[in-house]
Amino acid sequence: MPTLVSNRLVCRFNIDGFTLIELMVSLMILIVGMLGLLVGLNVAMDVNTRNQLRDEAVQLADDRMRLAKSNGAATLAAPFNNLSATVTRSSRIRAAKTLFTIGLTSSAVGNNSSMLSSAVSWTYKSQPFTQELISAKQYP
Repeated sequence: MPTLVSNRLVCRFNIDGFTLIELMVSLMILIVGMLGLLVGLNVAMDVNTRNQLRDEAVQLADDRMRLAKSNGAATLAAPFNNLSATVTRSSRIRAAKTLFTIGLTSSAVGNNSSMLSSAVSWTYKSQPFTQELISAKQYP
């Protein structure tokens, strides 16, 4: 509230504006918030990349499993192990090349059925990942 001192009106509050210190503190708070936002975006992009690579691995395993099942009962009746192929496939994200290794194993289960296992492995940021698909096939 203004007070009258020797014919002058004096305010108790400084209404001249921000000081340089207040401006620096507010900018530092803004910078810390923006850095947190950038870290969050980086984590989201990393998780998105890993999920897309996993989706491609699942599709490769499914294609390999479908191919093995379509070969017929004569091929799958005799168990085979460690049939592997190395496939280089372009990733859909950032046009990076990712090396996928696909392995297919089979084992007899009972007299007229077999269990197929298709495993796909790859590395992302020097960390190994593996996705496995297991299916059973029964013969007539």
